[in-house]
Amino acid sequence: MPVPKNGNVFYVYQLVDPRNGEVFYVGKGKGYRKNAHVRDAKFWRGHNVSKADRIRDILRSGHEVAVEIIEDGLSEGRAYQLERHTIQGFPSGQLTNVSPGTVTTFERYVLECAGYLVSMRTEREWMVHFTRSRGTYPTATEYKIYRAVRDRMFRDFACRLICMKRDGIKVPLVAIETLVVMRKRHGKGIEQEAAHKG
Repeated sequence: MPVPKNGNVFYVYQLVDPRNGEVFYVGKGKGYRKNAHVRDAKFWRGHNVSKADRIRDILRSGHEVAVEIIEDGLSEGRAYQLERHTIQGFPSGQLTNVSPGTVTTFERYVLECAGYLVSMRTEREWMVHFTRSRGTYPTATEYKIYRAVRDRMFRDFACRLICMKRDGIKVPLVAIETLVVMRKRHGKGIEQEAAHKG
């Protein structure tokens, strides 16, 4: 099967017990990942005991584990998101997944950055804090450094959100709330700066 030029080679799949049609595992992968579970169960590999036991029980009954592709042609970020969403749609206790899905490094950064940006001081707050802690007003150079660090962080944050939207990844609500907070606390200037230099 040819590899998509856009790099969207991931898919989300589910393992189904053919004896009763029940889905017992949801995963994300690429290539032959979806078929690796049966092989691992046969050779007692892996750490998910519940999943392996279910697979071996199916095989002992003379059946084969059914593998169904939920959606393919996905970016990794979109695949992770769909995997989490699919898992959340099943009743508690039905699936043998040991976790409710994976958060990518990209998404983790966005969430951490959002938290930092929300707590960032406004220029007035920074000026007061600097003056009280140092006993003097900041120099023009120190003020430029503060502005540069703040604006660069926001530009990077904004660019990552744009990339998430472009790749079809749902932007976390906290990230959207962060944009609102930054606009209120720092004015439209920082938003325009991000759009211009991002």
